Amino acid sequence: MRLSTLVLIPAAAAGLLSVAACNLQGEQTSALAPVTAAASHVLVFSDDGSNAKLALAESPATLMLECGHGTGRVHITHASTGAPQPVLTLASGSTSDLLPAQRQAFEGQTLVLGEAAADAPALTAFRRSGRLQVSYDGQGLAADAQPEAFFAACERHS
Repeated sequence: MRLSTLVLIPAAAAGLLSVAACNLQGEQTSALAPVTAAASHVLVFSDDGSNAKLALAESPATLMLECGHGTGRVHITHASTGAPQPVLTLASGSTSDLLPAQRQAFEGQTLVLGEAAADAPALTAFRRSGRLQVSYDGQGLAADAQPEAFFAACERHS
């Protein structure tokens, strides 16, 4: 497992956060306890022509997935108050991925940042099911989306 530095870049559009990350590799696991999340949230798709995003509709967004067109890499930003842990968990159905994570303070909240290949097992399952759970240090949330346009943008070049 290789960790790299993550850089946080504020974005003006719609109060969302943009994350630039470098060379993180996820590890698949199936021995994770299920994430306990309260009510499910809805992720909303947006595309500015060079970056596609799935973000929570509420403001400020506490979960965002972002992918540059044609990069095949998904950057994950999750707001958390949990204790420092080096792992962010993505799960969809019975498939889970553990991702190296970094914590970053931003405007009074703590962001957990991670990156995965768009075809990572949990993201592939999310693409099929439309259901994603993200957790960090036992805190998590579940979100629903229609992610096909997001993943198509990750695969195509602008």
